[in-house]
Amino acid sequence: GNTATANVTVNNSSGSNPITIQGQSYSLPSQSTGSGNTVNADNGINPNKSSVAQFSFLNNYIQSSSTSGYMLQAGWEHDLATIGCCVGNFDNLLISGNFWYWNGGSLNAPGSEEGIFAAWDKNSTIIYNYLYHVPMSITQKGPVNTGGAVAYNIVNNPSYSGVNIKGECNTNVYNNTFYSNLTGVSGSPFQGLINIYNYTESNSNFYAATGTHIYNNIFYTVTSVPCIALGETADQSGFQSDYNLFY
Repeated sequence: GNTATANVTVNNSSGSNPITIQGQSYSLPSQSTGSGNTVNADNGINPNKSSVAQFSFLNNYIQSSSTSGYMLQAGWEHDLATIGCCVGNFDNLLISGNFWYWNGGSLNAPGSEEGIFAAWDKNSTIIYNYLYHVPMSITQKGPVNTGGAVAYNIVNNPSYSGVNIKGECNTNVYNNTFYSNLTGVSGSPFQGLINIYNYTESNSNFYAATGTHIYNNIFYTVTSVPCIALGETADQSGFQSDYNLFY
């Protein structure tokens, strides 16, 4: 049948310095990478984001048993108005070719453990990653994108949610494969293989997740879990989903 064209453009931050983490193996928590990049139970791999940089995280292996925090913290929890510094320094980041494995003792975990956390990073390109049992596998939050994509990833059995689009606009989700035979944690039902919802900052700034485009993905579920979850009416604005396969 017909397929949609899904182009992924990687943009470079103008005038930025490169920060590249490549070909490493991490067992979280309790490890240190040095050079300002720290690893622990709460913050995971936490590169220094104090300056504008072209951040690339390539071909690494990451294993974690933490039940609260991050595997890779490449973004910020809050907007610039709240934090006051550095938000957006990792715009146009590239996270590609990594293996993410969560083994926190149970196949089910609450949404307090993040895998790829790229919040407030405009035009992120997250491609060719394999994520296995990672509770909140990929998180995008906040900015209005003009490019970038979550594409060509395999998200296998996320125990809480797969791709999370939290108050971010114009997010592209192309050519991914999602699989689930889990049901979620007691008291915390599974949130969706793609989970789209709005976000209100602590300073009351409101962000709706509008303009999401979902194309050419494969969804395979064994139990009754949502493949695509739209949290609020506002998130339907500009929403497009087509050429996907559901099984």
